[in-house]
Amino acid sequence: ISGKGGILGAFVDIYKTEGIKAYWKGNIPQVVRVFPYSATQLFAYDTYKTLFTDSEGKLPIVRRLVASASAGMTATFVTYPLDIIRLRL
Repeated sequence: ISGKGGILGAFVDIYKTEGIKAYWKGNIPQVVRVFPYSATQLFAYDTYKTLFTDSEGKLPIVRRLVASASAGMTATFVTYPLDIIRLRL
């Protein structure tokens, strides 16, 4: 690897040493991880919204923020093993 030419040089070096497939290395596991993450986050957000809705059927901003943050944490917790697999590839 020459190490010259900045980012363009890096792209050329990667192509010369590893071929075109190197640009997408790790992409398939990432795409596979996105589907369960998104599904889990959407399901969890709807569930938390139901839990945090007040007796009048309203969901104030603060509770909506808590529901959203909780959904993100839930989705991350559920899909974390997929991240570990992706990082080790």
